Amino acid sequence: MWTKESQTDTSGAPQVQGSGTSVTQFRATASQRANSYTAHERACLGSSLKVKGAITGAEDLQVDGRVMGPISLQDHELTVGPTAELKFDIAAGEVTVFRRVTGNLCARDLVEIKTDYTRES
Repeated sequence: MWTKESQTDTSGAPQVQGSGTSVTQFRATASQRANSYTAHERACLGSSLKVKGAITGAEDLQVDGRVMGPISLQDHELTVGPTAELKFDIAAGEVTVFRRVTGNLCARDLVEIKTDYTRES
């Protein structure tokens, strides 16, 4: 059984007392949050999803579904998967297209049009 006397706090974080319980507060530092993201992680919009409206973000994105609206991922990569259908303007750092895009496509660094899809992990 847990008792208050047997608890040792090694985190250095302040404890908050209230209602007979002890809660340790934890806040991740900016460097801890930054290290939780790796270069190969990306958000995914699955093939059964349909989005009507603008998509903006500050991370890489793979779209396998249907998007009817502008996509803006400045300085990040957009992958248009083999089951995707995009109808509107796209602005990103890099764009890789495996399927269909209808609209203006603007990339700061690179645009790749590919026919053979192999999922990167």
